[in-house]
Amino acid sequence: MRFLALSVAALALSALVAAPAGAASAAPPTGCRAWVERDSAGALSTGVAQCDTGRYKVRVECRDYASTSRWVVFGWEVPAPWRSEGYCSGRTAYAHSAETVPRS
Repeated sequence: MRFLALSVAALALSALVAAPAGAASAAPPTGCRAWVERDSAGALSTGVAQCDTGRYKVRVECRDYASTSRWVVFGWEVPAPWRSEGYCSGRTAYAHSAETVPRS
């Protein structure tokens, strides 16, 4: 019985290892930039990402001046060359940093 249990376990493990990897993912975007924008009154703070190719969205780290809390917001997934924008909302919130997140 012990031999049978080991054989089944070895067969299951070999099936996992031998499984096909699947389709290759799409090529990552190229020529990407991410930045933070603030309106002239400083009331709206936005993280922006834009690439030359591919699909992507922006990841924005927001911070609060008053409480020093932090949170993350994401913009819509868009195709190149559109801009993905993520907004930090709140009276004392601002976009601290922005980065591009590739999508397949």
